[in-house]
Amino acid sequence: MKRNTFRQLILLIAIFVILSTIFNNLGWLTGIWTAFVTITKPFLIGVLISLFINAPMSFFERHLFIKPFYRRGKGNYTQGKVSKTLQRPVSLILSLSLVVGIMSLLLLYIIPELVVTVQVLPRGISSLLAHWQEAVDQAAAEDTQLAAFLKLAGINIDETFSSLTGIFIQSSDTVLTSILRFVSGLLNRTLLFLLGIIFAIYILLDKAKISHQAKLVLRAFLNDSRYNKFMDVMKLASRCFNGFISGQMLEAMILGVLLFFVMTIFGLPYAVVIAALGGLMTFVPILGAYVTAIVGSLMILTIDANQALTFLIAYVVLIQIETNFIYPRVVGRTVKLPPLIVLLAVTISASLFGPVGLLLAIPLFSFLYALFRRWVYKRNLKRASERPGHFRALRAEFMEQFMYDWEESKDTSKDATDSATTDESSDMSETTEISEEEDNDSVTTDKANDENEPTDNDEST
Repeated sequence: MKRNTFRQLILLIAIFVILSTIFNNLGWLTGIWTAFVTITKPFLIGVLISLFINAPMSFFERHLFIKPFYRRGKGNYTQGKVSKTLQRPVSLILSLSLVVGIMSLLLLYIIPELVVTVQVLPRGISSLLAHWQEAVDQAAAEDTQLAAFLKLAGINIDETFSSLTGIFIQSSDTVLTSILRFVSGLLNRTLLFLLGIIFAIYILLDKAKISHQAKLVLRAFLNDSRYNKFMDVMKLASRCFNGFISGQMLEAMILGVLLFFVMTIFGLPYAVVIAALGGLMTFVPILGAYVTAIVGSLMILTIDANQALTFLIAYVVLIQIETNFIYPRVVGRTVKLPPLIVLLAVTISASLFGPVGLLLAIPLFSFLYALFRRWVYKRNLKRASERPGHFRALRAEFMEQFMYDWEESKDTSKDATDSATTDESSDMSETTEISEEEDNDSVTTDKANDENEPTDNDEST
């Protein structure tokens, strides 16, 4: 047996043994994974919060610190150490204040209104069903054919509507119990959120140092080629996440304002609460629109059924306008995912990671999809270059499509690229300062060692 064949056989046996061990101990691995997630949950929440806060912080860094603090020489403007020192902390404080203020307003408005709506919902549905029952009784009394049909079908109007009323009341009680259970566990979630904010603050303040140390570790274990490939992948991931988060925040504000104005024009109740809920649910793809439609229609249904129907029609029209005209221009083509992959991403991420998976489904799968698309383009270009003639047109087609996608992604993710450039420039300056401090420390240590060496020799003498 040849040596290569023997090595391949050993490798296959090792892979089989590893896979068999994994599948035979899935319960044990699940327990380890659950314990790991439970222990590191505050840190993971902090990483997630830092991803969302990094977008407004980069915006403040770009637009609030563009003017220099002083002038050096004739016509030479520099930012100055004072501006560089205050740039990131002030931007972080403003971003945290903005995010915490928006979340506080949402919690103060949405949760009390939802509790009141769920409490009032049974009475509203009971009165609505009673009104419908009177209308059906009146129609059956006036129309003999309808009465004969109901009698032939064995439908008792009173029993049917009473059973429907009982079902709705029982469902509303279940929903109210779930909301109260969520509110009772809000203290634990608030504590986790505060710990996550603390981790996020440290991550964002020291992201230049963290990036510098991570690059040193990668340089120690990877050669130049693999290091450059890894950094290229990280830049692609940063562009996908930053483009999605910044675009989605702007999209949430636009949709919330439009929904508020539409509901105000039609004179619909709960305009502020439903508009805030609609803007917040834009971060949950596909399912967020259904949640807003169902919750909003139920809230308005407690007041008037016709207004609830008006809200549904207006919301469907607004969602169509937002999906076809606003979303492609605001979020752009940074998220190039077909609808089937979007649905698959939401389903898999929600089943594996819960609400956090719903938030990260689209940027994560857009990053994976971009990597896969780049790999497919490269393989097709390689095959086209190896087989001239018949594949020459195919090569030109793939090159044109690849360049079109690349230029399109650069144009539509300009803000994300600008923020990434700002982060990289500030990180490079901070990294330079960190490396200079390390060099100074090493020089000081070497001098101290040089001074101590003669003393040691004299003592030994």
